[in-house]
Amino acid sequence: MLRFEFHDVTATTTAPPLRPDLVVEFERLGFVKVGRLEARPKGDFTPPFGTRPEVQERVVENLQRAPRQILRAPDGSAFVAIDEFIQKPIVRFRSLLDTGSAVETIGRLPSDVPASKFFGPNSPLDVALLRGNSINRRIRLVDGAEPAGVYAEHQANLSQYTASHGGAPIVHATMAQVVDLWKRGAAHDIRTRVRVKWVPVAAAMLCFAVLTRISIPVTDSVAQRLLPVTTFTIFLVHAIWLVLGTSICVGVSIVVWSALSRTKQIRPKFE
Repeated sequence: MLRFEFHDVTATTTAPPLRPDLVVEFERLGFVKVGRLEARPKGDFTPPFGTRPEVQERVVENLQRAPRQILRAPDGSAFVAIDEFIQKPIVRFRSLLDTGSAVETIGRLPSDVPASKFFGPNSPLDVALLRGNSINRRIRLVDGAEPAGVYAEHQANLSQYTASHGGAPIVHATMAQVVDLWKRGAAHDIRTRVRVKWVPVAAAMLCFAVLTRISIPVTDSVAQRLLPVTTFTIFLVHAIWLVLGTSICVGVSIVVWSALSRTKQIRPKFE
C-alpha cells in the first residue's frame, strides 16, 4: 500500500506550480496563495504484484509531479490544492469544521487531453478519490466545471453538510493547517481502505458458514423423508446441495459484501 508524507516546501521549492493558469484564475476569484505542498512516498515505491507496466508508469509519473499550489478561499472557509493526474487538471477543496468533521469537493476540470481508463467516471481514480466518505467526512466529485463552478459546488456542499450535521468551518490560513489536514486525510483513507476491504469479507464468510451450517441438516432431513435412504440417494442429495446450495450461499454472501462495502457505518471516523 502506497503511503505519503506531506511537507511544506514553500521556502525551498524552485519548481513552477502545476497549472499556473489555474492559480491566476483562482486569484481572480479572490483566493490567496498559502504555500506549496509536497507529497513524498514513504520508502521506495514497489508496484503491487501483477500491476500492468502502463499502470506503473502512470503512478510513477504522478509521484514525480511538482508540489501542489495551495490557496485559501476568500472567506477562509477552505483550502484548495491545484493538482493534475495524467496531465489532466484536478482541484481539491478541503474544509475542516469545528466539530472535527471534514467536507471536500474534488473537481475534474475541462481538458484537451483525451479521456483514458485511468481518469474519468467509474475509473480506479474515482474509487481512490471517494474512498474516504464516512459518517463525518463528505467527499463529492464534480466533472467538467470551471474553477468558479467547482468553488460554487463546494460552497453548496459545505452549506448542506453544516445544515444537516451542525458545525462551522474553522479559519483556514496557514501551511501548518494544510500539512495537518492532508496528513489526516491520507491516514483516514488508509484506515478506510483496510476496513472496507476486510470487514465485508469477514461478514460474507460468516454468512456463508451460517447458511451452510443451517442448510445441510435441513437438506438431509428433507431428503430422508422424500427419498429412500441409500448410498446413492445420499450421494445425489449432497451433489445437488454442492451445486445449488453453495451457489445460493455464495450469492447471498456477495450481496452482504457488496452492501457493507458501500455503507458509511462500517468506515472509520475522520480524526
